[in-house]
Amino acid sequence: MNQVLESADLRSVVEDRIDRWHQGAKPDAARVLADHPEIESRRTLVLDLVWEEYTLRTSAGDEVSKSHFYERFPKYRRSIAKLLEVEDGLVDRRPPLDAEQVSARWPLSGEDLLGYDIVEPLGRGGLARVFLAREREVGGRFVVIKASMFGGQEANALGKLSHPGIVPIHSVQRDDERGLTVICMPLLGVATAVDLLDAAFSAESPPRDGEVITGWRKGLRP
Repeated sequence: MNQVLESADLRSVVEDRIDRWHQGAKPDAARVLADHPEIESRRTLVLDLVWEEYTLRTSAGDEVSKSHFYERFPKYRRSIAKLLEVEDGLVDRRPPLDAEQVSARWPLSGEDLLGYDIVEPLGRGGLARVFLAREREVGGRFVVIKASMFGGQEANALGKLSHPGIVPIHSVQRDDERGLTVICMPLLGVATAVDLLDAAFSAESPPRDGEVITGWRKGLRP
């Protein structure tokens, strides 16, 4: 089984625990890692847990210290610092959500979404989630889809651009029932920006070209 699909069970555990937090359970990333230490092998999943705990606690009015998070997760200190720095920079720029957007229904693994079979989640944020999916009408090929509350303008802007550093858009659709805009893109790998930065700058002699990206892509295509 390839690396993308082997991670499905771990992602399901993380998604399930985060969903419980959103339903009122106490957010505690350290508790999840203690219960499922195998998650520590996937840095992106650890950061998903940390980010969700941080944002949920700050949204609830808790006095949350960044240094406290660094001490709780020393192995991921640098990545968490980058993550929380970006979070603090974006929080004031998020558009307000109306009642329809708050009720957006996110798809789950195994569900159909506008002709795409959801395989597994790849990433999530407050306003969007990214999934590995199969596009049934095009030979069942693997693609990446982004389901977003504010995806229409993004798709329109990106569709006008053509550059090797910008992932092209296959299509964009609107799911009014779920309250989501769905953007379909080619699967180029599952590494996040944090993964690439860690790979580029953690070594004594970090690569300075596309080697770091191609290295992450190897073995990640289904």
